[in-house]
Amino acid sequence: MKPNLWLLGLTLAGVLTLSGCKPDELEFTVYSSDLEQAEKGELVEVPLTARFSMVGKDEKGVLQQARELAKQWLPEDSRFEVTAAQFGDKLSVETKVPMIAKSKAQEVIQAKRPVLYLEVDQGVATLRRTQHLDVLGRELRRINAMLGVSLPARSTIISLVGERPPKSMVVEATAVFVNDRAVLHMREPVVNRRTLNIRFSGQDGSVYKDYERVPPSFRLSGG
Repeated sequence: MKPNLWLLGLTLAGVLTLSGCKPDELEFTVYSSDLEQAEKGELVEVPLTARFSMVGKDEKGVLQQARELAKQWLPEDSRFEVTAAQFGDKLSVETKVPMIAKSKAQEVIQAKRPVLYLEVDQGVATLRRTQHLDVLGRELRRINAMLGVSLPARSTIISLVGERPPKSMVVEATAVFVNDRAVLHMREPVVNRRTLNIRFSGQDGSVYKDYERVPPSFRLSGG
């Protein structure tokens, strides 16, 4: 192989290895009662599992370094796990993020420094990022220029669990996958102990590819 082609191949290999450290999947577990409590001004901690992957073996310990850095920005009880998969190493993060009414969001951001949160406004829950996510992203890039935590993730999943709704309620969303079924205009009843997996694709061809313009959101309202 000619020297310039060898260098190009090495560069491409590095990009493929490290670009997978952006989120593959963000999965939030939300109870129907969480939205009602947040709408009333209560702070609700929502479980989040974030999954990242790398193509190839992480021989330089990049994921371990990213894990140690992320600990500074996440709740103390967050759990991190690096595992080997068929095509590369994976990092899984189990943590919690705030769900809060829009009117109290800035107060919570200043007090708790979340990187993400769910903002509730008139029954609509929207995934929001904060300036702290930008800081974390810059610190990750100091470890390696190809690391990042920018949105959207390839998939954002809301696992909505019905919890004894006091009245007939429905959940609505647009251009999503519901239990892996593509739905343009989702409108589903909220049923006690039933879980709806609502997936927002962040890949090419989806309106959610442009996070700044169309962030993942869903509405909970009376039936």
